[in-house]
Amino acid sequence: GKNGVATVNGVVITKAHLDSEYHKFELQNPDFAKKGTKIQSNVRKSLLNGLIDQELINQEAIKEGIKVTDNQIDESVKATKAEYKSDSDFNEALNKVGMSEDDLQLQLRNSLLAQGLLSKLMEDYKVSDSDINKYYKKNYPSKEKLTTKLKSEIEEKLYLEKKQELNSNLLTRLKKQAKIIY
Repeated sequence: GKNGVATVNGVVITKAHLDSEYHKFELQNPDFAKKGTKIQSNVRKSLLNGLIDQELINQEAIKEGIKVTDNQIDESVKATKAEYKSDSDFNEALNKVGMSEDDLQLQLRNSLLAQGLLSKLMEDYKVSDSDINKYYKKNYPSKEKLTTKLKSEIEEKLYLEKKQELNSNLLTRLKKQAKIIY
């Protein structure tokens, strides 16, 4: 449509939204404006794909009953603000990347939804001792002892790998099932 650049399961991603993402990208990559139009159009495409992925994840999270409260968002904003010396430093940092505090809240909400969804997908997953032993045998010389510390490092690594795998499988599955119109 004239205002939409894509729809994801009936939810419109507006040209204005994409333009604003593009504007942020330009601010964050100052040399970018000198690049050719082909590169610019590829960036627009990948920003649009990012917005589509985001919308798919949000829809799935909501479908799975993941809730993000205003309180959680406020806490996240507070935590982000705390990384800066003052409110004005914080606002300046936001301005530099072309974001308002509303943009930040939305970004944090999206990120909390995505984390909640992944946690839900991971809740039944446990790294088994046999997974740990297999990994250890394959990746460590036999003279290195499988200490408790090493065991938990391997466990964490396998857990993160599984999480990344689930995340990319999730997006693939959501894209297959979704009705995306450009």
